[in-house]
Amino acid sequence: MFDKVFGPASQQRDLYEQAVSPIVNEVLEGYNCTIFAYGQTGTGKHYTRKEVQGRRGVVPRAVRQIFDILEAQIAEYQHESHVP
Repeated sequence: MFDKVFGPASQQRDLYEQAVSPIVNEVLEGYNCTIFAYGQTGTGKHYTRKEVQGRRGVVPRAVRQIFDILEAQIAEYQHESHVP
């Protein structure tokens, strides 16, 4: 059984808002969560992990959402970038 299935005409933003954003909120509430991307080769799973042609995938959107929420809560956090 699947929670959600998105077809080939689905937009990255719609997928994120419907399936990922609620999970990110649960992570910030302290729950352990997993997002499992499954599909045939060439269906866009890799695209969901990074930024391609100026468009954000799932992972960059989730990171941005986390920091936006923390900043809105005026939460104290430490951001360390390991990317040169």
